[in-house]
Amino acid sequence: MEFKKLNFIVFFILIFLIFGCVEQPIQEKELALVEEVIDGDTLKLASGERVRMIGINAPEKQTICSEQAIQFLREKVESKTIELEKEQTDLDQYGRKLRNVFSEGENVNILMVREGLATVYLYEKELKYFEELRQAEADAQKSQECIWKKSTEVYELEQCISVKDFHFDAEG
Repeated sequence: MEFKKLNFIVFFILIFLIFGCVEQPIQEKELALVEEVIDGDTLKLASGERVRMIGINAPEKQTICSEQAIQFLREKVESKTIELEKEQTDLDQYGRKLRNVFSEGENVNILMVREGLATVYLYEKELKYFEELRQAEADAQKSQECIWKKSTEVYELEQCISVKDFHFDAEG
């Protein structure tokens, strides 16, 4: 009987050590009110904090599809209470929160990529929604959504700039 008690205690100690030492994924979630959409992947919260949508990169202002990305994001989140989901990295180099953004139960990061308004951009080795982001990007490329739309412009060779001669180590 004493031997069974000892085995029972050792079993629970092992379980505690195993589950206590295994790094659990961080899945902190918080609600926040969006005050303003700064650009296609950055939000300003009512608290004054800024959020950089993790896993995506939208076109910079005044480039192709940037206005569409900003407008889409405004429709989804501006002046709304959203859910922010933290991953491994809390802040980017500019002090912005890195988060997955959810509005009305939808992952807005994935929606932006699926609509061709952003590309997949990895900040860290593992992202919770990496596979979904990659699939959304493949779908957007296949259907030629916004940034993936093929150009219909025809460029004439004589109007292009070309390098005729290149001197690698020129003086001056």
